[in-house]
Amino acid sequence: MAWQSAGVQTNPVADTILADSGAIAAGGTFSVTMGCVTSVPATVALELRDAANTTTLNSMSFNILDISKLTDLVQFSITVAANQRLRIRLVNAITGQIQGHFIV
Repeated sequence: MAWQSAGVQTNPVADTILADSGAIAAGGTFSVTMGCVTSVPATVALELRDAANTTTLNSMSFNILDISKLTDLVQFSITVAANQRLRIRLVNAITGQIQGHFIV
C-alpha cells in the first residue's frame, strides 16, 4: 500500500469514506500514518474492515477540533489478515471541506 485518500470532499454526508486502502491481498503488519485536514470541526473513524468489506472489525474515532492546520498525524502499527482493509469514515455530515488520508 501507499498514500490513500479520496481527495477533498465538500459538504460530505455522514459515513462518507475519506480514504480506503482496498483489499490488502497479502496481509501482514504495517506502519501507518493517518491525518485529516478540515475547514470545520469533524469526527472521523479509522476502521479495520473484514475481507468481504461488510463488517467493521475494529474502530477508533478522532475528533478534529483545530481547523487552522493539518491535524496531528497519528502513527501506529497494525496487523491485518489477507484481504482486510483500512478506511477513514466521516462520522457526521459537515458543511465545509475535509480530506482524510493515510500512508502505509
